[in-house]
Order: sequence, then C-alpha cells, then structure tokens
Amino acid sequence: MFRSSLELNLKKQIKQNSSLSALRNEIEIKKDAINSLKNEIVKTEDMIENEKINSEKELSKVWPLRNSAKMEEEKKKKGKKKKKKEKKHCITLNAKVQYA
Repeated sequence: MFRSSLELNLKKQIKQNSSLSALRNEIEIKKDAINSLKNEIVKTEDMIENEKINSEKELSKVWPLRNSAKMEEEKKKKGKKKKKKEKKHCITLNAKVQYA
C-alpha cells in the first residue's frame, strides 16, 4: 500500500511538472509576442515622428510664400481701417472746431 501511494504521488508530481513546463513555454511564447509588438510600436512611432518632421520641412518651404501673401492682405485691411478711423477723427475735430 505504501508503494502504491508513492507511485501515485510520483505520477501526480510528473503530471504537475509537465503542466508547469507547458505553462512556462506558453509564457515565453507570449513574452516574445509582447516584445515583438513593442518593437513594432516603437518602429511605428519612429515612422510617425519622421513623417511629422518631413511634413514640417515641406510646410516650412511653402508656408513663407503663403504667409507673406496673407500678411499683405492683412496689412491692406488694417490700412483701410486706419484710414477710416483717421477720417472719423478728423471729422469730429472739425465738428468741435466749428462748434467752438
């Protein structure tokens, strides 16, 4: 009876060791998959950063031309507004002078 108990315990231990070994292998496979995904994420982030830098370079080449045209339009608009304000101011001064 003692011998059969030892054999039973030994079989259980062998089965547990086999299960643990299979689980360790599964864990290693999943760790490798996680590391691979991390590497892909890093590569993707690097690609995004490079694309961002390249697009900023391209925009910096085009932007000054576009920006200078917009600035000219804004200057013209501001110039018209200033002229209108100056005219109003002159009229009020003339009105005060006339009434004084």
